[in-house]
Amino acid sequence: MPKTISGHSLRPAPGGGRCRRQWLRGLPLLAAAAGALLAPAAAHADSSDTAAAASVPSRLAFTSADITVPESLQEGGVSAVAVSGSVVLAVKDGNVVKVRGWGSVDVPQDLQSGGGVTALALGGPGLAVKDGNVRQFGPAPEDWCPKEYRADMPAVLASGGGTTAVESNSSLQAAFAVKDGRLYQWGCSIDLMAVPAELSTGGVTEVKTMGASALAVKDGNVHAWGHAPRVPAELSQGGGVTSIALSNNGRTGLAVKDGSVHSWGEYIGLPPGLRDDGHVTSVSADSNGLTVAAVKDDGTLISSQDPGAEFHNRGITSATAVTGGAFVIQKTQTDMTLKSKDGYLITRPATERDYLGFGQSDAPQDAKTFSVVLLKNNEVALKSKLNGKYVMVDQTTNGPAGPNYHLRAAADSIGPWEKFTLHKTGGGSVLLKSVSTGRYVQNSSGTLNGHGTESQAAAFDLAATP
Repeated sequence: MPKTISGHSLRPAPGGGRCRRQWLRGLPLLAAAAGALLAPAAAHADSSDTAAAASVPSRLAFTSADITVPESLQEGGVSAVAVSGSVVLAVKDGNVVKVRGWGSVDVPQDLQSGGGVTALALGGPGLAVKDGNVRQFGPAPEDWCPKEYRADMPAVLASGGGTTAVESNSSLQAAFAVKDGRLYQWGCSIDLMAVPAELSTGGVTEVKTMGASALAVKDGNVHAWGHAPRVPAELSQGGGVTSIALSNNGRTGLAVKDGSVHSWGEYIGLPPGLRDDGHVTSVSADSNGLTVAAVKDDGTLISSQDPGAEFHNRGITSATAVTGGAFVIQKTQTDMTLKSKDGYLITRPATERDYLGFGQSDAPQDAKTFSVVLLKNNEVALKSKLNGKYVMVDQTTNGPAGPNYHLRAAADSIGPWEKFTLHKTGGGSVLLKSVSTGRYVQNSSGTLNGHGTESQAAAFDLAATP
């Protein structure tokens, strides 16, 4: 997913005019080479976003309380987000929609309807990939950019499909796109950066820019140009890089290789464990180095802006760091096991009413697997993989003692009695609290009910299932 940044002032670097002329001379050659290709492949989004969209819907969330995401974007269908200053746009069901700051960006109507949008970028020129082709929006370059500093978008990007990524640079007012593995650059600047020739021949999967710096991944190796810091040898050869980012206005580089985060250039503080984690899939950082966000292969988020105990740190497929937090795209449903000191939470179909109970490690996997459906306001619903039913708090009467509130996997849909909130304990486990009863889930002689106090509540460790 493309990451964009807010604007920064930039003084022309020595040799900037020469750099611009080199880039302008190389542009027609790059376009001509791409024009000679065979028919392009079908358009597709970033692989992580495509995989998430193909399995379960994904929603947009923010890891801090100071930005409210519209409810329509919390309910699924989100595949991309782009941020620039106060402007935040997202892609939902293939259409560009507003998160905030809409009035300052003029998005064409056909990008807001009809579907087909798979990637989005803001910062300099507004960019979208629709049906595999690049669409540029916002003020027309000819309206504000002197002709001698302007290079138009290569025509090859406007038709034929095959574009997989776009990136927009606010400092240089430059745009980038990856089509059929080849990197293209265009825009308006007195200091456009000469793209390394080897990036025009294929194999490029990602590009990131910030300030006067740029990084790209080609065949699993990091390439840098402009004012980007020199890439360490272990990242520029040998392959294995899956994600890149820039920070400190382009003076710090970040990359994920073999599941661990590497940083170089100016110092940046990383959350503990990222350098040797082994399970990180992507990394993002804001422009001033205050926020670093990394997504792990179990769908959790590690961020230097710790979001605390919220359950949105599950099922995450991508994160875009901004100062003070991160926009995350997460699955609205993820399969989990819930284990307490009493054993794994299981669905017991042999019982007359499908009461939930506990089982040990030899319990059937389906019996101890629940799809955790992420709702709004930190609420969740649990769906049994064994019988496909939602877990409900069932109010029954049991003599003079009054009602019992047994937990059963018996509901066909989600209503108030199927909703729970999660509360993190000091040890990292979670407690389940029934929305309807306002009481906690507890172990009552081997079965569960939803009528306990906090001190009686069963504490669960959550683990994503393969």
